[in-house]
Amino acid sequence: MKKKFLQLVCIESGNMIRFRKLSQDIGVAHTTIRDYFNILEDCMVAVRFDPVTRNPSRKRLSKASKYLIFDLGVRRLGAQEGRQLSQKTLAHLFEQWVGLELSRRCPPLAKIQFWRDHAGPEVDWVVVKDGHYIPVEVKWSATPSEKDARHLQPFLDDYGGQKGFVICQVARPQQLTPSVVALPWQMLGDVFDV
Repeated sequence: MKKKFLQLVCIESGNMIRFRKLSQDIGVAHTTIRDYFNILEDCMVAVRFDPVTRNPSRKRLSKASKYLIFDLGVRRLGAQEGRQLSQKTLAHLFEQWVGLELSRRCPPLAKIQFWRDHAGPEVDWVVVKDGHYIPVEVKWSATPSEKDARHLQPFLDDYGGQKGFVICQVARPQQLTPSVVALPWQMLGDVFDV
């Protein structure tokens, strides 16, 4: 049971975790699953990210947390992904890496969250700093477009933000919209300078 739990944790890393669903897959109480996640978090094996729940537009927002395994190599081994990765898997790993890096670089009074509307729109990561929200979308692309920023502008409108970012593989910053910049992953720390 513990081996299956750890494999599922690695597979689900970066997704919103529903304890009841995992408990059905494994066959133990959802409270036991929650306790196991608490142990992973206490032992710094997993990092928990909570959703933004402040809701100025009265949209129905997700309240489930995301957990990321602290090391993507450990995550890949536990998920038994093998050596050949699809572009979709690489994009998912890149999103997790960005979340972990944001968490590691986060100033003491700031925090990293995410945002998801039940209707579908989501923002991969949200830096909450000095009462302001800085949305960050992650794309496994070297050619981002305005389409990649489509969820950032509604988020900025709802939360009064001034700037959002698309973290990707561009060589240098590119202005995608008046308020959204595509930023090379090497400049990830610049997100905190807003």
